[in-house]
Amino acid sequence: MKKRMLIVIAGLVVLIAGLGFFKYRQIQAAIKGGAWTPPPEAVTTTIASEAQWEGTLHAIGSATAVNGVVVSADLPGVVSSIEFESGHAVKKGAVLVRLDTRTERAQLASAVARRDLFGIRVDHCVRARHAQKQLAIPPCAAEIRP
Repeated sequence: MKKRMLIVIAGLVVLIAGLGFFKYRQIQAAIKGGAWTPPPEAVTTTIASEAQWEGTLHAIGSATAVNGVVVSADLPGVVSSIEFESGHAVKKGAVLVRLDTRTERAQLASAVARRDLFGIRVDHCVRARHAQKQLAIPPCAAEIRP
């Protein structure tokens, strides 16, 4: 059984090698003999004439800007207004988008009010200290908290 298998495999190897060698000899003969040439190219001709070209061309398509920009915000928020028109040129440093800053303005006003209140408390304690002429920390100092 094994002997038959080896004979069949050897026969196939010899057959494939023979076909490969035969094809190789065919290609070599065609290259040397010049029998193989590429197919001819199709060429058309026309008579050249002078014509006027239009200064403009009307077309439909899309264009990509050479200098573009990707707009992104440093802080998250809601856009309150857009300060540019799509497709128009803008100058460097121009405001393009305004964010809604009502929350931030309210937080700033709150911080300013707390600062002013702290200043008033400090002034009150300083006046009380001078009035009492004490060297120790006045009793109202416990109220001073930022």
